[in-house]
Amino acid sequence: MAGKGGKRPGAGRKKGSKLPKTLEKERVHREVKQRILRVAQILLDSQVSIARGQQFLYKIEKEKIVGPKGGVTYKSKKPELVTNEEEIRAYLDGLVEEGDMEDERDPGATYYFVTTKEPNNMAIDSMMNRAFGTPVKSMEITGKDGEALEIRWRK
Repeated sequence: MAGKGGKRPGAGRKKGSKLPKTLEKERVHREVKQRILRVAQILLDSQVSIARGQQFLYKIEKEKIVGPKGGVTYKSKKPELVTNEEEIRAYLDGLVEEGDMEDERDPGATYYFVTTKEPNNMAIDSMMNRAFGTPVKSMEITGKDGEALEIRWRK
């Protein structure tokens, strides 16, 4: 029975080789990284927007309702987020006639309003850490009298 146990020459995985599971993880990681790098500028712009605070333009359009006797009324639709860049630009440039919800002279006018979301401090911290590095964190340990403790390490 001697010579049957222990290390055998040529047995096992070759030095420096990787398991198929590890190779698959690395392949997926490379693909994810490439996909993120392709949209890095868009992601950065989004994070800057979150860090600065965001503004949203909404509009409330009115639906014309003709009654059975020919009378016309207007019913407000639900607020809708404006995503069309041309419409946003026109609003900011003052080219869109802003309606009044209760305006009797123009009951069918579209009403625009802006909402804001305050800046996100976590996004600000994240961007600062990426640009300047994570700040060094230190810890001071003091005794009852406020003096620094002597720390001895045991081996």
